[in-house]
Amino acid sequence: LSAEAVKAFKAGEFAEAVDCYTVALGQASTAKERANVLSNRAQCYLKLRRYEQAREDALAARTLDPTNPKAWYRLGVAGAKLNRLGEAESALNEARKLCPENPDVASCLASLGARMKEAAGTYPWPDVYARYLGKDLTPIRGTANPVSADSEDGSVFSS
Repeated sequence: LSAEAVKAFKAGEFAEAVDCYTVALGQASTAKERANVLSNRAQCYLKLRRYEQAREDALAARTLDPTNPKAWYRLGVAGAKLNRLGEAESALNEARKLCPENPDVASCLASLGARMKEAAGTYPWPDVYARYLGKDLTPIRGTANPVSADSEDGSVFSS
C-alpha cells in the first residue's frame, strides 16, 4: 500500500495518497514504520493545505520516532503555515540537527527567520532596499535623519 501511496503522491493525487497511507498505517507493525507512514501522510496534508492535520501527523511521527528528520521538518512547515512560529523554529532546528546539510531545512529556516523578524517589527529594511532597489543604505543606517548627502532633494531613493 505504501507503493500505491507513493505512486499517487507522484501523480499529484494527494487525497488518494492520504487514503493509501491511512490504510498502510493500520498495517504498520513497528513504531518506526508508523512514524514513516505518518510523516508521509503529513506531507500529503501539506500539499492539500490541510495544515492542522499535517501538524497532528508530524507530531505523532515525531513522538514515535524522534530521530525521523522528515517528521521534524514537516512539523516545522505545518507550524509555519499555522503561524506557530516558535514551534516551527524549534522543529526545524531539530531537523537541522538530524540533517545539517539539507538545503530544504536551511531554506525554510531562513524564510522563517525573516517572518519572525517581521512579526517582531525588526525586519531589516535597509537590506531589503539594497537587494531589491539597488541602493546601499549602509552609510546612513542608525542616523537620526536617514537621507543621502549626495542626492539633490535629500531623498534616499534619488539617483
